[in-house]
Amino acid sequence: MSTIEEKIARLDRGLKKLVTYPIKRAISAIYAPKNLLSGVHEDVKVHEVRIDDRPYQVVNVRNGRIFTDRSGNVSVMSRRSLVPAVSWQYNPDGAAALPDIENHLLTQKLLLDRFPWRIQGTVVSLLTGGGANNNYFHWLYDALPRLYIAKTILNLDENTQYLIPEETYSFQKETLDLLGIPVGARISSKECQHLRATNTIATSHPNLDEGAPEWVVKFLRESLGGGVANTIAERLIYISRGDSKRGRRLLNEDYLRTLLESVGFSTYRLSELTVSQQISLFSQAKMIVGTHGAGFSNLAFASRGAIVYELFSDRYQPDLDGKANPKDKADMYERVSRIVGLEYHRIVCSAVRGDNSNWLENNIADFHISERDSIAILKHAERITTGHT
Repeated sequence: MSTIEEKIARLDRGLKKLVTYPIKRAISAIYAPKNLLSGVHEDVKVHEVRIDDRPYQVVNVRNGRIFTDRSGNVSVMSRRSLVPAVSWQYNPDGAAALPDIENHLLTQKLLLDRFPWRIQGTVVSLLTGGGANNNYFHWLYDALPRLYIAKTILNLDENTQYLIPEETYSFQKETLDLLGIPVGARISSKECQHLRATNTIATSHPNLDEGAPEWVVKFLRESLGGGVANTIAERLIYISRGDSKRGRRLLNEDYLRTLLESVGFSTYRLSELTVSQQISLFSQAKMIVGTHGAGFSNLAFASRGAIVYELFSDRYQPDLDGKANPKDKADMYERVSRIVGLEYHRIVCSAVRGDNSNWLENNIADFHISERDSIAILKHAERITTGHT
């Protein structure tokens, strides 16, 4: 592109922004919430739920609206009021949720920039910020369990529709099929970011503060894995992230694989398997080795007593609640392992160099496993295969 063409393109983009921004502000002035809902309202029914002694809310809003920016904001509204507890505002700076009063629609850091779809009937929201748009872990542990919470209070019939983060990926379609949600009942936030329904149902976050609850793991095992009972766990599996486009790859993977395959391990890339195949694989595993990633969500389907080695870089080891917690350093998969009854081991490896202050770079940093740690895993595998555990 020539210099003149570049200038014209920049001018065109600038003019579009000048035209679009006032329109977006005008739409937002009509639809954005003005305050936080408080007290009792005839259009809003709040149901208090306790599951495994954890408190949750299920809210039914007559003629309610839901808006999401498909990133950090999910806002449930009754008229011009934001419904607390079931709305969600992520704080990327603090890697945590903000209080409802700091919702970006209320503070006008975000514009509600589109007109609502109008839906006749009941819509249940499974939205949970942006994580479940494409991430297997957030889909399984943050989005789908909202269905279970809603069903503890409400009778959802064949006419119920569901507002889902997305269904672009095969794991989303397959799990929705397994849960019995018809294709025609799915409304994707990729197409519909703002809707109004006759009855809008939303729930509080399934695992906001303390990591994956036991009931979520049980829900996944029973609803997707058929309980994964009566499985003979004999396989030794290594989970490779060698095809990952997001980083966090084990750079000397060939070395580790050669060692492991010498004692009977098989290597798998979970992106090549269906959800049902992943569930079957993990349920049949006696020993599982792999680098930290969403694929370890399948530990929910592993057989009791299986041995797990999770590899991390020394730059990124997410704790149970995403924050430093010296009292309990268990991360999400260590917690899942405890719930299922797995023998869990954490291996911290040396990351390649980078900007240590950059959270994203730390998150996706590639790393090397040491010879000592590799041999330790190998020796453990040898004890298993020879029966000397």
